[in-house]
Amino acid sequence: MNRIEQLEAALTIDAAQADHIHVSPARRLTGPGIIWAHPGAIMDIEAADTEILAGLWGKHARRVLDAVGWHAQHVTHRRFQGGISLALSAPLDQLYSAVYVAQAAWQYCAAELLAA
Repeated sequence: MNRIEQLEAALTIDAAQADHIHVSPARRLTGPGIIWAHPGAIMDIEAADTEILAGLWGKHARRVLDAVGWHAQHVTHRRFQGGISLALSAPLDQLYSAVYVAQAAWQYCAAELLAA
């Protein structure tokens, strides 16, 4: 493994999952798309109860955005057949960081969801 691959592996945050929840890797949103017109990050979650996930995402994504000082950024979600897309906006020049913010927010969501 070369140094770049080692760094990428060290920075990867594995998404918490369960038998009834499948999480796709977080990815950057570079501009307008189906969910909204903001740059940021998005995660797709395959799960049955999207209502609970939407509420947890709103709470925890806002919490992490505020913790990193991105108070002016936004949080949203979009339901699809069998799941939900969870998104947050971010400064255009910090989209790689936005992926980590989304991953951290998901970890809080999963911890609360799986503890119930």
